[in-house]
Amino acid sequence: MLKGSPVSWRCAAVLIAVFSLFAWPAAAGEVGYSAIVMDVRGQAFVTHAGVRKAVDLGRPLYPGDSVETADGAALTVTYLGSGLEESWAGGAKFSVEKNGSRPAPARVVQRERIILPRISSSQTGSSTNKGLSFQEDMEVGGLSNTRIIEDRPVFRWTGDPFVKQYRIKLFSFLDSKLLWQKTTRQTELAYPPDGPPLEPGGRYEWIVEAVINGVRASEKRSCFSLPPSPELEALRKELQAQRMQLEAKPGDHASRLRHILFLEEHQLYDEALIQYDLLLGRGGPSESLMSRQMQLVRLRQAACQAD
Repeated sequence: MLKGSPVSWRCAAVLIAVFSLFAWPAAAGEVGYSAIVMDVRGQAFVTHAGVRKAVDLGRPLYPGDSVETADGAALTVTYLGSGLEESWAGGAKFSVEKNGSRPAPARVVQRERIILPRISSSQTGSSTNKGLSFQEDMEVGGLSNTRIIEDRPVFRWTGDPFVKQYRIKLFSFLDSKLLWQKTTRQTELAYPPDGPPLEPGGRYEWIVEAVINGVRASEKRSCFSLPPSPELEALRKELQAQRMQLEAKPGDHASRLRHILFLEEHQLYDEALIQYDLLLGRGGPSESLMSRQMQLVRLRQAACQAD
């Protein structure tokens, strides 16, 4: 990671984790969860408040929880406060505490301490239509309530068999200046090389309009932004390094989850959703991860979020 860069002071030494839609919310006066499951192979179980459940990838663990691993299983747990990453083999039993497990496992690695940010809450969506009897809600496939690091993004949206033409408009969010527009019969359109450059630190609004017989029948408004210049360059370098690591070890679930949390910290939600799909595909079903993923899906479908 880059030392002294805008990335490093915010995140290079920080692993981000926040899962707000878990099955076991903290009761009044209860201490919040202290650890997160970063990887699980085979079967493992946790007993929380007298209820025993299977452990899945991304599951939070609370002080006082009792965890056991089945024979042949492997479990990786990272503690938020201490940054300790513990590796447990099969046939183990341990209790979760605030900064580590008791007893401690044979293999413990010191990672950076975890902090807990929060994803912006969703608002009502901003699709509108003229009352025609076709698809009522247009949805976009990205570039909505997210930051990006590409200066030539691809706009994507859901199509409808009754619509033969779409019109895309791109505006500067601050002054509503029209920067670019294009009409297409496809459901995706790349921002052209000769379009006005998207500036680091800039925020943009784009509109996709469904056009029938020359009349705008429906539209969807979405917003995205680019990080400021110094942070943007640092992010590009750091993400390139992380991607190379994941390409070298595509089955390393813990590294991919750290990558997702890094993306979420910097609000690169489109890429985070792609990585969630990859992790769920390789790691198997996980209620904890799918709950987190759905928060990002709802955020994408929402109206433009305030800064």
